[in-house]
Amino acid sequence: MTGRLAGKTALISGASSGLGRSAALAMAREGAAVIVGARREDKLADVVREIEAGGGTANAIMLDVTDREGVADAFRQIEDMTETLDILVNSAGVGRAVPFLETNKEDFEWHFDVNVKGLWRVSRDFSRLAIGRGHGGSIINIASMLALGVHPGQSLYCATKGAVLQMTRAMALELQAKGIRANCVCPGYFKTEMTEEFAASAQGQAYVKRTPAKRFAEPNELDGAIIYLASDDASFTTGTHISVDGGQGVRIV
Repeated sequence: MTGRLAGKTALISGASSGLGRSAALAMAREGAAVIVGARREDKLADVVREIEAGGGTANAIMLDVTDREGVADAFRQIEDMTETLDILVNSAGVGRAVPFLETNKEDFEWHFDVNVKGLWRVSRDFSRLAIGRGHGGSIINIASMLALGVHPGQSLYCATKGAVLQMTRAMALELQAKGIRANCVCPGYFKTEMTEEFAASAQGQAYVKRTPAKRFAEPNELDGAIIYLASDDASFTTGTHISVDGGQGVRIV
């Protein structure tokens, strides 16, 4: 590791598992002081212990992105915890395959409450804190390759991730003048808790056969894109996305 994030403080939502957990570990290895947030406090404690065992600095906060008052309280804790907050990784997200004709109000609200409203809420509070303290920052939103294309049974997930991509672009346009960059990463299918059922299904195996890389990705294979967008190397990069999908996005047939 090169210490590309030395002196910076990063907040990662959804950090108790999967892509968020991997991002937190990678950022700590690159020298960032890491604040990990999620609902599962026992899992967060494990992440903090692993970071500290590797010589890094980490703190954990309870963060349910669907809870407006809870998010506000988390940012009050962060204000007391650190003088700066430079990086936000919005990794909290949910998804479930539901055929369109079988979707209902509960499915709709569940997807949008976490993937869109939660991301909006945390990004807004991060931006207000950074601007209020007179410094800029970098927002990295975890979207999906399904922000750019669609799969059967994923209408609600696709809609939310498309919203994330467009919100990121709009945020970048407005926040650039305040010194805050906003970008997306659009991962394909990675080996996480959320994709275990899909990976074991016939549809998942068919996906692997169609993907140029012929496999699911490991969580740490997204870290490079996140570290780049968080670092000063990306000082002129905002309002865009990086696809990390094993070539699925360029497949013709």
